[in-house]
Amino acid sequence: MNIPQLALIWQPMISPQRIVGMMAVMAALAIVVYARSMRQNPWISTGLLVMRLAVLAALATLLMGPSAPPPPRPKTLRPYLHVLVDTSQSMLTQDMGRRSRLAAVQQTWLSPERIEALGLVSRPSFYGFDSALRPMSLEALRGREDEVATGTATHLAQSVRRCIEQAQTDPAGVAVLVVSDGRDSNDASMQPIALLARARGIAIHTVCVGGPTRQKDIVVSASPAQRYLLAGTQGYIRVRVHQEGLDAVIEAAQQQGRPLQVNVACDGKTDSVPLRFDGQGRAAVDLPIRQDDAGEYSYRIWVEPLDEEFEPANNVQHAFVEVVDQRIRALLLEGEPFWETRFAARALRKDPRIELTYISEIAVDKQVVIVNRSGAAMPKVPTTLKELRDYDVLILGRGLERILSPEVRRLLVEYVGDHGGNLIFARGQAYDPATSSGRQAGRDIAVLEPVVWGRGPLHNLAMAPTPAGRRGIFYGAWDEQVEADQAPSFTIMPAVDRVKTGAAVLARAVEAGRATLDPDSSDPPALVRMDYGSGRVLAVLGEGLWRWGLASVSDSQDVTRPYERFWSSMVGWLVMGSDFKPGQDTALLLGALGTPLGEPLLIEAACKTARAEGFDPTVRVTAPDGTVTPVAMRPSPGSRTRVQGAIVPDQPGVYVVHMTSENGTPPKLEKRFNVTDASLERLKASADPGALVRLAEESGGMVFRSDQAGRFPLELAGLFTSGSATAGPRHVWDTWPVLVVLLVWAGCEWILRKRAGLL
Repeated sequence: MNIPQLALIWQPMISPQRIVGMMAVMAALAIVVYARSMRQNPWISTGLLVMRLAVLAALATLLMGPSAPPPPRPKTLRPYLHVLVDTSQSMLTQDMGRRSRLAAVQQTWLSPERIEALGLVSRPSFYGFDSALRPMSLEALRGREDEVATGTATHLAQSVRRCIEQAQTDPAGVAVLVVSDGRDSNDASMQPIALLARARGIAIHTVCVGGPTRQKDIVVSASPAQRYLLAGTQGYIRVRVHQEGLDAVIEAAQQQGRPLQVNVACDGKTDSVPLRFDGQGRAAVDLPIRQDDAGEYSYRIWVEPLDEEFEPANNVQHAFVEVVDQRIRALLLEGEPFWETRFAARALRKDPRIELTYISEIAVDKQVVIVNRSGAAMPKVPTTLKELRDYDVLILGRGLERILSPEVRRLLVEYVGDHGGNLIFARGQAYDPATSSGRQAGRDIAVLEPVVWGRGPLHNLAMAPTPAGRRGIFYGAWDEQVEADQAPSFTIMPAVDRVKTGAAVLARAVEAGRATLDPDSSDPPALVRMDYGSGRVLAVLGEGLWRWGLASVSDSQDVTRPYERFWSSMVGWLVMGSDFKPGQDTALLLGALGTPLGEPLLIEAACKTARAEGFDPTVRVTAPDGTVTPVAMRPSPGSRTRVQGAIVPDQPGVYVVHMTSENGTPPKLEKRFNVTDASLERLKASADPGALVRLAEESGGMVFRSDQAGRFPLELAGLFTSGSATAGPRHVWDTWPVLVVLLVWAGCEWILRKRAGLL
């Protein structure tokens, strides 16, 4: 008969010598105490002494920490292994002998022999990653190199994080193997991902393929800064130029008086702007553009090729700009008439592109209405959402609680957020916070305000544009030579507690006499823009700009014109950034007007109002070779007025997107976008083994060279075999029955001593 044996592991609380010493002292004391009563009650004293010594022996045993060994992991279980293979275009770099990085991975780490060996010690699953993580079959990963490595960006950290978050815990264990060149397009830190993996008990093992390489090349990217352009309005095209390996050539040309230039051509007119790299790999320039007639304009932007360039074709980019000549319908509402809105209305009335309606409440139930360039009947204050939608932009002065009812104030939120409306706060707080009706008005529109107000006013402050403001609203409306004492200023401005998340500060309030900002300025905001839903909000946070229009002017500087240009630019810039063009209730929106080959492009169609029959436009895309492809559109999440779809361009060139919508204004819309076969992944292709080393070491994983594919299964098997116990030894004494027995035993000994008169 087999008798089961109890195997114990001893884990003493303190050193065994101390335990034995303490128990010996306590046993000696017990013997001395009971020896005194041996003559009177020898049998009882002997029995009680034995009970006391038994308790001490039990305590000594417990202090030695008797523990049961953990059950071994069943040999049939194998750990889960998630294999992540880099599929970005940098993996096409041929620096692995005469092979590309991906080919080396396919022939070693993904070879049938290695996968078979890996399957014996783990349960592998395979993924590809570039701009996103996605499951891939082995057959797909072993496909043609140029069909597998198509990603134009590498989000290494993001992809590994997603894998860790999706991984399910398993008693057999989980591990991750990352095979990559270590490049991350965002230069993201690997430490947070490694710490997350360690916290979840998932080791990340890494393999770095490739080495240092430097292609000599220039890549040009360009996109309009605005969705469309109003006729006669100045806008700009943002151009970014990346260069690699050409520092010496560019510096030599600079010293010879031949700086590298970006060229722009449209309708037979060509212009050039010098580029300054300042020792860095990229340069940026904003090209000013202006067209007086409506239509779609194609701008060709290029940099002349340099010697030894890897791919001169990516030096050229096209940007498409749509110019419209519809007037902007603006409504200015004022509940507390003052010079501020009067001067603003005067400036806007002078702009032939703006159809302004100005309604001012001069007394209870008495309003002044001023309209220009409209043959419609005398307008009134809007009372419905439909009447609000008749305007492209609403401008609010003060006294909002006097001129708009609570119902209409709440409709403002829907007008901006759901229907793409534009809103300007022209005088800071549009309500009086000192009155109950004003405070209620503030609560009604609080979500539309781009700042959280503080306490108390600020006085006599000048307005200084931020870099974002100079590139946007002040572009062409602010002269660098404006004297400090002629700069726009506020006589009073409410204190601001903070700018809301997502809002952009376009100008700050500085002390009077200063018209420029320090690079790290912490001055309070003066002009703030915020996107809300599908609409936009712009807030002038103070009052007193009207004095800008009255400031004395010198012979060399006309300040009245900048004031008028400021208001015209503010309205035009806000509307040009909105989804809907003036006079239209449908819109066709593209995620970008230029995109790399193979990257998905989002297409969105929108209408201003929800329709009973639904919004179901027809969208088609014409490729450069003339192929027409319908786009499946589905409702945008959380919206009844928008649908969206996506395409993946498969050839370079100019694409045309067509949208047809019944009962839409207009019923047909078109947009063009350019697809280029230019990838920064191929330009900046040097491997980064340091990132992979940090990822592995800080997560508890191992680092392998690209030629160690045969070693990995053995190391993985050894790692999980040596750590086969899922937990440490388990104490066998920390259970309630043991505690009950000890307490009852000690209690009985005490009771018997008392009855025997030994206490």
